[in-house]
Amino acid sequence: MFCRQYRIVPVPLAALALLMAGCAQTVEGEAVRTQNSVPVVAETFSESDLEELLLSGPEAEGIVGVHGFAPMRDRDTSSRMNVNPNPVSDEGCRAAVFAAQKAVYADSGWSGVRDQVLSTPSSQQTVEQTVVLYPLADEARTFFDSARQTWQSCSGTTVSVGTGDEATHWDIGDVVTEHALFTQPSVEKDHPEWPCDHALAVSANLVFETMACGMGISNQAATMAIRLADKAASR
Repeated sequence: MFCRQYRIVPVPLAALALLMAGCAQTVEGEAVRTQNSVPVVAETFSESDLEELLLSGPEAEGIVGVHGFAPMRDRDTSSRMNVNPNPVSDEGCRAAVFAAQKAVYADSGWSGVRDQVLSTPSSQQTVEQTVVLYPLADEARTFFDSARQTWQSCSGTTVSVGTGDEATHWDIGDVVTEHALFTQPSVEKDHPEWPCDHALAVSANLVFETMACGMGISNQAATMAIRLADKAASR
């Protein structure tokens, strides 16, 4: 996951260390996937499939529109959920400000995960991609539906991460839902030029969580989540 420990923080490097069913339409009698929707995947995946579903550096660069993405130091591909020790002013909104959190996925029944953070050399853009495995597609969908409600409950609020002078304060935007995908923007009050985009998608027995933060970020996390699902569909 990024930093706000590892959720990316759309702020300078010092603050960065503190934080980091597809939509279908009918055309001439056939169900056709609409543009920018999550594909419907019938296959059931296993943990051995997860790592190959992650986007490569060049694939992520093409989505974000930058060059030089590489795994962040100490944040290369992980098979564990993240544990962020930084306090959050509203623990109910931890899911909205951090990605791939162990506390968020706890008791949801997940059985495997691959998580990776990529950053440009100057850390002006950072992305996190997470693929979470569930034994059954219904369990993945249950988590997706629950997460959407959790994120939505944080919309329009300001969430503080950290304590004292090192705390950062995040304005959380509205959730936008598109069938098997939803997204939510956030921005750090003191650095509005570094927005974040956070997305969650579901397909088959997989949940895809993505986050993109930095200069020029708008809806890139949503595109990343769809591309992850596309890779699953193309297997």
